[in-house]
Amino acid sequence: MLRVQAFLELPFVLLALATVARWLDADLYRQIARSALLPLASVSYTTVFCLVEWDLRNPYTVDDLVVRSVSAVLTPILVALCAARDRGTTRSPASVPGLLAFIGSLGALGVLVLVVYDTALLYNLGRLPERLPLALAASVLLLGLRRVASRLQGRPARRGPTLAFLRHALRHWLSLFFVPALAVRYGVLFGTPQLTTGVGLMTVATACVLAARDVLGEARKTADGSVGPPDGRPPPGLLLARRLGCAVLAGTGAACLAAWLTPRSYYEVMLLSVTAVFLVTTVAVCGFADARSATR
Repeated sequence: MLRVQAFLELPFVLLALATVARWLDADLYRQIARSALLPLASVSYTTVFCLVEWDLRNPYTVDDLVVRSVSAVLTPILVALCAARDRGTTRSPASVPGLLAFIGSLGALGVLVLVVYDTALLYNLGRLPERLPLALAASVLLLGLRRVASRLQGRPARRGPTLAFLRHALRHWLSLFFVPALAVRYGVLFGTPQLTTGVGLMTVATACVLAARDVLGEARKTADGSVGPPDGRPPPGLLLARRLGCAVLAGTGAACLAAWLTPRSYYEVMLLSVTAVFLVTTVAVCGFADARSATR
């Protein structure tokens, strides 16, 4: 029993991240599974797990390191085989309902992941009765949101530039963050918070730059005036920056309020709460900005 967790922790984390990528865009999930990102992530996560394991070493540590090494070889192969058989067409639309369904699904999955870590992976099943109602509620919410997301697939949605930017940014960020995700998560708790913050901000900044490139490139191709007003008005890039600035300020304010209201427990609980509130607020403000521009 003491070896099971060492083998299953890597596939648990990799499949959770792959699931999130597939919810946003099934093509992104298959691209990650076919690329070098998957084996690199396996090596990165296993290295982090082994360093943490050694820092908290016990009589089972050496055996666990061997088991984790075997899992690091087998897990990316199995994930790649699953992705090769996948024919899904899931793609969250760049709309308020589509992005909120994705963010809500991400939050519900995050709750389930935390429950599993808090009970099974930390050998503390005594907490399961207390955590079970929360896990059931998250499961029901997740099933409902995935049903909503599947119904949104076939519906045409008016694409606003700000919401399109958010979707592109999320897509790029998932690719960029896939490899360093676990190092960032443990770096905060194991003595390198400044470096961890820098890496996290770098992935976000790079994703935003790439998303802006994609959105403005689409605007130039279509030339339909959907990004900005006619000649004589501010350029599309400046308008997009203004809308995003307002959305980020509103999201930051809401996230600070969420941080103040969230009960102090695990670091990940605070992170999940703050991130979810920030994203929901940002999506709402971006949707309002696009709708207001369209009516004009």
